Amino acid sequence: MAVDNLPTDIEKLQSLLREARKEIHSLNRLVQIYREEKLLAAARQFAPSSEKEHLQLMLFNEAESTVEEHLDITTHEVNTPVKAHQRRGGRKPLPDNLPRIEIIHDLSDEEKQCPCGCTKEKIGEEILEQLDIMPAVVRVLKHIRLKYVCQHCESPPETADMPAQPIPKSQVGSGFLAYVITGKYADGLPLYR
Repeated sequence: MAVDNLPTDIEKLQSLLREARKEIHSLNRLVQIYREEKLLAAARQFAPSSEKEHLQLMLFNEAESTVEEHLDITTHEVNTPVKAHQRRGGRKPLPDNLPRIEIIHDLSDEEKQCPCGCTKEKIGEEILEQLDIMPAVVRVLKHIRLKYVCQHCESPPETADMPAQPIPKSQVGSGFLAYVITGKYADGLPLYR
C-alpha cells in the first residue's frame, strides 16, 4: 500500500500497523530459521566429524574433557615447529626432549661369518624409535639393528633380528601398553581418545 493511499482513520491505521508488525515478526522468525538451517548444513558438510563434537557424547565424558583441557594447556609449549625438510605423511617423529635409551641388536658371531669364510663388515643400521612408559617416567627406546655384508662375495646384507614386539611395526613399547591396559582395566581410568 502506498503512502498516498493510507486511510485517515486512526483505528484503521493502528490495525494496519498491527498487521504489519505481525508480518514483520513472522518474517524475522523465518529468516532466523533459515539462518540456523544454513549454519547446520554448513556444519554437517564442513565441520569435523569426530565424536568430540557431538553434544550428546559431551554429557558422558566430563573427566576426559577436563583431562584434554589440561593436556592442551601443558603440551602447548612443548610443540615443536615442523621443519621444512621433514617428509609429509607417515608418523610424526617422537619429541627430541624425551630421554633415549639405545638398545643395539647385533648379529651373533656365527651369523657374522659368511659362507665363503670371510667375516662380514658392518655397512649401516636401521633405527626404530618406540615410545615407552615406566610409571612416572616416559622415555624412548631406540632400537638399532646393525647391518652386515661380506666385502669378498656378493651375498645379501644381513640385519640383526628384532625381539618379538606386542604390536609389530608400532611406536609403542610393551611398557606403554601395560601402562594403558592397567590404567583402563585395573584402575578404571578413561582412555584418552
